[in-house]
Amino acid sequence: MDGQEVRCSGVNIRLYPAGHLLGAAMIDVQMDRLRILITGDFALRETAGLPGGVWSGADYDALVMEGSHAADNVYPTAASLTHIHALWDVCQTSIEKGASRLLILAQALGEAQAVYEALCQAQMQGKFPGLAIRMSGKAAKVASLYQQAISAPFSAWRLPLMTAEIHDYFPHHSIVIASGWEGQTDDEIRTRLGLSSAEIAILRPSQTRTQQDTYDFPLHASWGELYATALAVRCREVMLYHGTFNTPPSLMQCLEQCGRRISLLKNKLHTIGDVS
Repeated sequence: MDGQEVRCSGVNIRLYPAGHLLGAAMIDVQMDRLRILITGDFALRETAGLPGGVWSGADYDALVMEGSHAADNVYPTAASLTHIHALWDVCQTSIEKGASRLLILAQALGEAQAVYEALCQAQMQGKFPGLAIRMSGKAAKVASLYQQAISAPFSAWRLPLMTAEIHDYFPHHSIVIASGWEGQTDDEIRTRLGLSSAEIAILRPSQTRTQQDTYDFPLHASWGELYATALAVRCREVMLYHGTFNTPPSLMQCLEQCGRRISLLKNKLHTIGDVS
């Protein structure tokens, strides 16, 4: 994904890194005199050791942009350190309460990699001594791809990757990161593993930002990143998708004030070629 042009059926296509997670791409599409940038899911900041998304400096007719946090005006920027420290705190609290095993249930594979990177950074700073950080299941398979792709100095992905098959045995003195357990309650998981609540702490990403003793790792572009991207990409129309648009989000209002024409892709797909 280096921006090299590929021509297919009269359409020129370029792929650029989107950040967010390994393999995510921004798509630059040019057909005749129409040029469109499609972000896909993206982030401008570093996530799980991956650098943020990039695009060309070309002029575009339209920007088709994900809007996961378009209405999130109470959370306008990505507070990465806040989320990392919240994760560290909840892990430390569980250890202080006597848990010798921590199971962190990630909602998605990208989140699993972000949690792993954050915990490895913590151990580089001397936190959680004596605990082994392990990946399990599909999260472990994806983690091996991150190790191959990320070679930055001092990256967590330069460390040896340890895994655990927690369906059979949960290693003592371990923090295991896993995905795929979303449909099971904490009691069901403890029964399956044969461990008591005193032996294992089960941590989940927060579903709301008001819960205590939980963590939240947003991997999508924040309100601020969406706003910065829509202003930086030279285009006349911004089309939003992949968000909650029951009411006009503040992002739309701010961009309209900056001269951008805004529409929702699900409602106005037919307008994508009408940018005159």
